[in-house]
Amino acid sequence: MHEAIGRHEDLLRARLRAVAALALVSLILLAVRPVDGAQGEHTWSLLVEYSGLFASSDDETGHGGGLGAEYRYALNDFVAVGAIARYGVLTGAGSDPRHLLSLSATAVYTIDALAWVPWLGLGVGLYGLVPGDSPLDGGAALGVGLDYRRHRRFAVGAEVWLHALFNRFDDLPAVITAGLRLSWIHNR
Repeated sequence: MHEAIGRHEDLLRARLRAVAALALVSLILLAVRPVDGAQGEHTWSLLVEYSGLFASSDDETGHGGGLGAEYRYALNDFVAVGAIARYGVLTGAGSDPRHLLSLSATAVYTIDALAWVPWLGLGVGLYGLVPGDSPLDGGAALGVGLDYRRHRRFAVGAEVWLHALFNRFDDLPAVITAGLRLSWIHNR
C-alpha cells in the first residue's frame, strides 16, 4: 500500500515538474519580442574587427585590427544584398605591417523573426594586401553573425567572416575577420 502511494506521489511530482518546465518555456517564448518584416530596409553598418591572415608560410601570417563599412538592402524578409568595404593593418613575425583592403558584394540570409537576428552571408570581391605579391586578388567569403535589434532603427551585433583568396588557393591564404557591428536601419 505504501509503495502504491509512493509511486503515485512520484508520478505527481514528475507531472508538476513537466508543467513547471512547460510554463517556464512559455514565459521565455512570450518574452521574446517579435519584430516587423525587413523587406525594403536599408541598413548601414560600421564594423570594428580583428583581422588575421593565415598562410602555409609563417612569413605571411599576420594579425591586427581593422574597420569596415557595410550597406545592405533587404529584398524580402529573409534575403538582403549589399557591399562591405574593409581596411585592416596586420603585423606578423618579423615583417613590416601589411595593409589589407577589401571590397565585396554580399548576399545575406536573415532569420528576421525575433529581436535576436541570426544571419548567414556569402561574398565575392577584391582583396588587396600591401606589400604583397600582387596588388589585387579575387576572393570569396562566408560569414555568420548575430544582431540584436531591440528597435527597428538600430542594431548591435557580432560577426565572423572567413575569406579565401582565389589566385593562391593552393597555398591556402585565408583571412579571418571577426568583430562587432553597429547598424542603423531605415525602412522603405
